[in-house]
Amino acid sequence: MSTSTTAVEQDLGTLLGLADLEPAEQEIMLARIGELVMESVMIRAMSEMTDEEAETVSKEVAACTDAASIAEALAKHIPNIDDLIIEESNAFREECADLLQKVDMAS
Repeated sequence: MSTSTTAVEQDLGTLLGLADLEPAEQEIMLARIGELVMESVMIRAMSEMTDEEAETVSKEVAACTDAASIAEALAKHIPNIDDLIIEESNAFREECADLLQKVDMAS
């Protein structure tokens, strides 16, 4: 994981109050957030690919057994994946911040 990605995770953790959770719960929440961000990255990247390219990437990712091999497969086909991860993480953080602000306003 890049330093930028780790910084985004820490920022999301602060925004969502994950420090108040037990370490195991923090890990679960960050993993789920990571899954959501990666789904967004995949959708965005694959929408810019041909059907054939998208099918190839899908097959390679489906054959992966862990996060590291998935990241490796994606990086092979999506050269700017780190940028996409940062952009989608930032978009997720902004959506969370907006939602939390609306909840605070409704309280």
